[in-house]
Amino acid sequence: MTREERLEAEVQWLRTKLEESEYEITDLKQELGYQVDGDLVEALRARGLTRKQNAQIMAALYTRRGHVVTRLVLDSLIPGYRDEMGGFKWMDVQAHNIRAILGFGSIITVWGTGFAIGLKGIEFCEQALAASKRRVA
Repeated sequence: MTREERLEAEVQWLRTKLEESEYEITDLKQELGYQVDGDLVEALRARGLTRKQNAQIMAALYTRRGHVVTRLVLDSLIPGYRDEMGGFKWMDVQAHNIRAILGFGSIITVWGTGFAIGLKGIEFCEQALAASKRRVA
């Protein structure tokens, strides 16, 4: 087998693995119902998280409270920001911004994995939802 043939075989194998991974991600999204709750995003924006991506992150974390949400999942829930900000670093920046607004303990960084919502974040989301329901009623 020539060098070119080995490289072509390796490229084909990598393409197959990538395609399998994409199918797995799609299946997991469907299985877990990963969508950002638009009503919660608007309630959070009304309560002080005026930047849309901050509200989207908090809504995603609140919906999955008790679990660590990976950067890959957050990136798939909030499309477009990775291209705009470059890589997954934008999430770290937004987590810092959320902490500046809501205080330490609102969002927890799980090093090497992703993020989880903290007690302050849960309280803030519940207050935003309660305020939103009062406005509607």
